[in-house]
Amino acid sequence: MLELTLAEWNTVLEKHPTAHLLQSGEWGELKSAFGWDPVRMVSGGTNAQILFRRLPLGLTFAYIPKGPVNVDGSALADVQFWKEVDALCRSRKSIFLKVEPNQWVSASDPEPAVPPPGFVFSPQHVQPRSTLIIDLHGSEDEVFNRMKPKTRYNIRVAGRKEVVVHPSDDIENFYRVMTVTGQREEFHVHSQEYYRRAYELFYPIGMCELFVADFQGRTLATLIVFAHGKQAYYFSAMGSHPLGARPGL
Repeated sequence: MLELTLAEWNTVLEKHPTAHLLQSGEWGELKSAFGWDPVRMVSGGTNAQILFRRLPLGLTFAYIPKGPVNVDGSALADVQFWKEVDALCRSRKSIFLKVEPNQWVSASDPEPAVPPPGFVFSPQHVQPRSTLIIDLHGSEDEVFNRMKPKTRYNIRVAGRKEVVVHPSDDIENFYRVMTVTGQREEFHVHSQEYYRRAYELFYPIGMCELFVADFQGRTLATLIVFAHGKQAYYFSAMGSHPLGARPGL
C-alpha cells in the first residue's frame, strides 16, 4: 500500500475520468479544514481517498465516499485492497468504516452490489440514495428539447419575465438563501465558512461556479455547480455530516 500526497493523488485520478467529485483531492482538503483527516492510498490497481473523523479518546471512524476507484469497476471485490484498508483503519483506531461506492442501481438492474467480505449493508446513508442524471451532449437547443414540457415552459416564462442568471462570488448571499431554503425544506446547511472554503478551493482551478438568479435586483435562487472529470454536479447542500445528515455532501 502507498499513501499519496495531494499532487500524487490528483495525478492518479487523471486516469479515472469517471471518478466521483467526493474522491477528488480538493474534496479531501475541504474536509480536512472541518475535522477530517484524508488519506489517499493505492493498492495494486485500486485507489481510495479515506476520510477519518477524529473522536474522543484517540478514536476515529473512517468513511469512503463514492469510492474506491479503479479502471474496471472491480474495486469492491479486491480482497487484498480491503485487507490493507483494514490494517490502516486499525492503525488509526477506527471503530468502524463506512463505504458508499459510486455504483448505480437501476430499474432494469435492481440488484445492489455485493458488499466486500466482512461488510454488511447499512440502513443509514450519508449521501442521497437517489439522483438525476442529465445528458449534456449536443447543442443547447437539443438539451432544452429533451426536458419535460413543464420545465421548458418554466424556463421560457423566466426569460419573458427577465430573470437573469449570472456568475457570482457572493458567498454571503449564497449562504443566506441556503439557510432560508434549508429551514423550509428541512435539510442540513453547513456554516458560511464551510461554503466559503469550498469556493476558495474549487473555483480557482475551474472546478466550481456559483450562479445567482436575479429578478429586478432581488435574488430568487443560488447554486454552486462543481465539475470533475467527465461530470458536473449540483448538490442541494454540500458537505457530509457524520452518520447521515441529509441531503447533501
